[in-house]
Amino acid sequence: MKTVLHRVRLRVFAVLLAIGLAALGVLGWTTLPALPVVGVAVVAAVAVVNTMASKLAVGVCAGCGGSIEGQPSGTYGITCETCGTINGGPNALDTPRKACSAPLDEPAP
Repeated sequence: MKTVLHRVRLRVFAVLLAIGLAALGVLGWTTLPALPVVGVAVVAAVAVVNTMASKLAVGVCAGCGGSIEGQPSGTYGITCETCGTINGGPNALDTPRKACSAPLDEPAP
């Protein structure tokens, strides 16, 4: 089963490979100096990685890509209702855990 992270990594790798091959093709096809071509390729690669990484928001499940906003955080993280993947740690979205809602000095109801 491929997760959202696997698909994003594969897309980023494919785009970076295409940018690298395009830069090599431009260098081989023309007589342009290498530094500007490599600079443009690096800027394009950074823009692609930044754009694709920004889609990986905190409130998104790493397994299926569904929203986990508003889900209670358990002992090991937030469990996705759709696929069952455990995302992040106990405070993945900085939401209080439902199991420990009472203060420590007061008995639980």
